[in-house]
Amino acid sequence: MKEFQDNYIARLNQVHLKLLMLRQSQFVGTRTLALSIKFLTMSMRFKHTRELIKPHIENILFNISLPLFLTSEKDLITFESDPIEYVRLQVDHQNELNVKRQLSMLVDKMCSLRYGKRRDNCAPVHLKRYMETILGNLNEMKGADNATEALLYAFGNLREKCLWNNQPDMMQMMQAVIQNYAFPNLSSPSPLMVSRACWVYAKFGVFQFENDAEHLAAAVEKIVNNLYSHHIAVKVEAALAISELLDHQVVQEIIRPALGNVLKVFLKIMDEIDFEDLVGALRKIVDIYENDIAPYAVSLCQKLSEAYVRCVKNKGSNDDEDNEAGLTADGLMTAVRRVLNSISGKFPHLYPQLEEILEQSIYTTLSEPGHTHADEGLTVIAELIYNQNEVSQRMWGIYQHIISIYIQDHEWMRDLIGQASVPLINFMVKSPEVFKTANFQGQGTPL
Repeated sequence: MKEFQDNYIARLNQVHLKLLMLRQSQFVGTRTLALSIKFLTMSMRFKHTRELIKPHIENILFNISLPLFLTSEKDLITFESDPIEYVRLQVDHQNELNVKRQLSMLVDKMCSLRYGKRRDNCAPVHLKRYMETILGNLNEMKGADNATEALLYAFGNLREKCLWNNQPDMMQMMQAVIQNYAFPNLSSPSPLMVSRACWVYAKFGVFQFENDAEHLAAAVEKIVNNLYSHHIAVKVEAALAISELLDHQVVQEIIRPALGNVLKVFLKIMDEIDFEDLVGALRKIVDIYENDIAPYAVSLCQKLSEAYVRCVKNKGSNDDEDNEAGLTADGLMTAVRRVLNSISGKFPHLYPQLEEILEQSIYTTLSEPGHTHADEGLTVIAELIYNQNEVSQRMWGIYQHIISIYIQDHEWMRDLIGQASVPLINFMVKSPEVFKTANFQGQGTPL
């Protein structure tokens, strides 16, 4: 590694810089360009290669990145002819040949650089200049949708840097971009512009701007209306924007009266596209409106249960993939449990239907592929039994499954004896006679 850094990396860095600069005057293939940008981003980690890039930073930021952020003709065709594929391409973080994504990571690295020994509270110089350039170009490009969309994309990708550099001058520029350019485009006749405006609100939804309640209320009204757009990309970005904006109390109160309609639209969008970020957005709504969610419990549980089973089935063999998928699946079953908690002691007529809906996901949590979520599965079982006067044959089948896991001495169940005791006690309390005397499928009583 040391020999490579000493003898080759500087020369390779120069080659990739040359390829990127060449893009200003002539065509460079997408694959070549994306991989060159990726190499330069990695080179920013090392001091000696970073020094080689420094003289070119302003040229890359102001003359190369912004034109490359323009939506290509190919992407525009995909947006119109295959919008679901367009959405998938936007969220495919594994695609290293996505030039705009690779470039946004390089811009992020460059906008993080601080110079000199003193580290004051000012924003990094390149970040501030880049923001000033974006705002200035937006002022000049009014009415030019393609340029405005690219500039909003460049702005949205600065979210993390803006989060950590929220000085008054930076906040003023952020607020100016959002209110003067993202907000008007929430009602643009162009679906592409609407989806990008919603995307910006999703990116900056957590920010606390001064005297912003009126703007937030107007923006939320427009974003909710965009949930009913004919274009799936607009609906997806609007749904994600609402989820992020719910960090504001004023937005929570605006959405509360329309919660039922919002949830129905969420479920409809999830029927149209299998999109993991939407599941996370739905989980957030369940968390925030836990006390209001009961009337929508059945449809929510069905959607979350299906997503959980699908997630566990799709877990890869790679450890990182497993860990990532496992966390997601855990969140899904947590959302199911919270929905059930929110209706505990109410709506007893719903529980037979909920049992049927949740049966497959419960069995999945009590299996080898899903055992890391067994604690949530056991809690769901306890909720279903506790809130009914009788134990159904379906639930007795789950009881037998739990006992068989004990008998087979699965290692993962040993640490869950306490959690498993709760539903087992509920079985005994709810149907003591059946527990003592019933004979299930010729295998004897539960005892």
